[in-house]
Amino acid sequence: MSENTLSLELLPSLKKAEYEKLFKKLVLWKKAKAVIFLQDYRLAGKKNMVAIPYKKAPEMILAFKGLKKDSFHPIKKTAAASFSLEPTADGLLAKVEIKKGGLGAELIQSKMAEAFAKMNIILEFSTAEEASPLVDATSQDSNWKEHLESLKTEWLPAYKANELSEEQLADMQAAQNELAQEEDANAQKLLAKLEQLLAAATKNEAGQTDNELAILAQKIETLTEETKKTVLAHLKANAATDKDLDTIQNLEQNIFSFQKAYEQANEEEKVALAKKAENIQTKLLAQAQTLKEKVKAQAPSQAEAQAAEAEFAARLNELEALINAKEAEIKAAEKALEEKPEAEPLPSGADFLSFLF
Repeated sequence: MSENTLSLELLPSLKKAEYEKLFKKLVLWKKAKAVIFLQDYRLAGKKNMVAIPYKKAPEMILAFKGLKKDSFHPIKKTAAASFSLEPTADGLLAKVEIKKGGLGAELIQSKMAEAFAKMNIILEFSTAEEASPLVDATSQDSNWKEHLESLKTEWLPAYKANELSEEQLADMQAAQNELAQEEDANAQKLLAKLEQLLAAATKNEAGQTDNELAILAQKIETLTEETKKTVLAHLKANAATDKDLDTIQNLEQNIFSFQKAYEQANEEEKVALAKKAENIQTKLLAQAQTLKEKVKAQAPSQAEAQAAEAEFAARLNELEALINAKEAEIKAAEKALEEKPEAEPLPSGADFLSFLF
């Protein structure tokens, strides 16, 4: 690993205190030329805004591409930016310009200003016109080359594997809009290829709608039966648990997914499933949500009871361990007394006097 010990690769293994210790290393920021911000990144189970410094812009660019490719963090909660420090009368001024990602300067400022201020660094976000260009990221041909790389390594493989996500489709559409505004011949050739892939992906997605609806309807039916058999029975017995809550929430989520798929279906598919869709949306959803609230009200009491029982058992184990330790001490003391040699008898008075005279 390079001198920049705070990196995306290292981040998942860090505890919050470890991250904060590395973040506060001023030398990393003095050498930084670029930075990646992540909103709602979980450190020790809690969401945080984190910042990763990079000594060189190309390193940040590669890291950002890897972040997108590996789905390390949602792009809409990420920002890649240029970074430079300048000394001022009040400390250090960090000039930042966001180049990629979905985070805005205002949100980053509100979340990160205090953390940087502790290092006597003031954040200043500049507009595209004011800031200097980021090496290898905003040159005239970098956009189409970056989109070409995404097409070859991410979008096309995902399409062939039938695994294109909504986020990837959104990225493709954004790239299409960017390429449409460029006059470069290579950009226009790539645009044609991208439009073909988008058309095929959209057609494929539409062709799968009917199958998706059928699968969702079957899931909803199965979860409904499970709810009737288990969740309702537990509720009546005043024994609902977190598992019952998971079942209800799973049912609710599948209903939402069905609603979304039904909205995107064609008229023929809607007619075929109209009766089932009406029942799911007007009756089953309301019943599931009412049931969820009842389970939520009851499940915590079960959790508290289980926690109290676990605490009592732990305390009992502590007392048993203490008793065993005391018994061991007593046995050791008794054994020591048994093994101690008998004391020699004191001399008699006559013996003592004969010794003196």
